[in-house]
Amino acid sequence: MTPPPDKPPRRVLVIFGPPGAGKSTQANDTGLQVYDKDEPPWNGDETWFRRDITPLARDPHARAVVIRTGATRSARAKAVAAVNATETQMVTAPLDVCIERIRQRGRKHPPIRTQIAGAQAWWDKYEPDVEPGDLGQRSRAW
Repeated sequence: MTPPPDKPPRRVLVIFGPPGAGKSTQANDTGLQVYDKDEPPWNGDETWFRRDITPLARDPHARAVVIRTGATRSARAKAVAAVNATETQMVTAPLDVCIERIRQRGRKHPPIRTQIAGAQAWWDKYEPDVEPGDLGQRSRAW
């Protein structure tokens, strides 16, 4: 189905990566409405965040970017299905870079030590979709 001429085509992008990798920066550069659980109005509340992103899956004119961590393949698949994503991007940075960015950005919620632990846990659980040695940002259309 082609959108009406006054409506751009549906685009729902999900950006994955560890805390501090640059997901928010990437999302804000898209020009799309950004859904970031760490920002108001959600402030880390998964229940409220899911409530607000679920309608994207049914909206034929949705134009949004959703930020998720998605360390595992199954977590990424669930996030894609939840919003009926049209594409994904993986944004990564080495753990030491993530930690430095977390410290520099100075977000107080959750506490910085929790954010750093989250970055460490992400890298401990990470399951790549690509061949070993293929680093950096990846994009996939669904």
